[in-house]
Amino acid sequence: MPKNKDALTRYRTIDQYLRRTKFAKTSRLAEVCGERLGIPISIRTIQKDILDMREDTALGFYAPIIEDKKRQGYYYPEDVDNLFPAIELDSDEISALLFYGQIQSQYNQLGIFGAITEAVDKVLDAANVRQEYREVVANQPIIQMERTPRIKGNELLIKLIQALRLKKKIRFSYQKFGEEKKERVISPYILKEDKHMWYLIGNIDGRDHVTTFAVDRMSDIRIQRERIKKSPFSPRNYFKYSFGVTVTDDEPINVVLSFTRMQGHYLKTLPIHETQKILVDNEDELRISIQVKPAYEFYSKILSYGDSVKIISPEEVQQEVKETLRKALLRYED
Repeated sequence: MPKNKDALTRYRTIDQYLRRTKFAKTSRLAEVCGERLGIPISIRTIQKDILDMREDTALGFYAPIIEDKKRQGYYYPEDVDNLFPAIELDSDEISALLFYGQIQSQYNQLGIFGAITEAVDKVLDAANVRQEYREVVANQPIIQMERTPRIKGNELLIKLIQALRLKKKIRFSYQKFGEEKKERVISPYILKEDKHMWYLIGNIDGRDHVTTFAVDRMSDIRIQRERIKKSPFSPRNYFKYSFGVTVTDDEPINVVLSFTRMQGHYLKTLPIHETQKILVDNEDELRISIQVKPAYEFYSKILSYGDSVKIISPEEVQQEVKETLRKALLRYED
């Protein structure tokens, strides 16, 4: 491979110039390469570059550059194959794309993500990635992602993304569980994924507050001509005190939680929430505080820790969990 990036740039420049012209003097190639790099290039350097491009086995170009000694220059024969890939990637970039491709493959059943995978493949096809290397990576995966189930409504994502990109309102039918379908017109703001489910967040026409719609309960989506008005909606601020997609109108409260020492190790590595603060960290417990608007997802998360957690405060949150646990025990008394 080239000893440095300047050498690779010179090789590319020589190749491109010879393809554009029928003949080039050595001095002219030196000028063109110098202009490209912004530094003086000697005729001797160009002569060595051409020799390397023609004969260096490590480079493997084997460029069919013909020398005309009388005119002191070089030219290409007709119909020369491409020596360089359209895109030049370094080893880290190649690894990153192949890694991304493996992650992305679990979503290929969703139209838009399949298109993204195809785009990545086109980049790899145009880049300096040997096919045999790609096949080895494909046949010997180094990561395993959590499986994504097929969920109704995922086929609507492409149209929703189009509406978001064009900043257009959408009209659709929406059916809550146990209710009749209703037609809605909304200004969409963002798509959000949570636990493999997709949700659309936006404003219903005529209402001020933001509403969340489960994509699997949407149907008959039509993009409207009317563009949405500029909104101060900020996804980061909107979901800042929530777990999942449920956001209440309540003010966030301070919740103090005590975890066992073992569970505490995991929470120090992966915090339960972005507002997490450590209050106590000793041999007996990890005590933390979080700012949150308690809703279903919050309580579900806390209950998932079983006997590894205890709510210290506030009392109303503690009582809510106690009541849930009491009802759960009653189901085992029959």
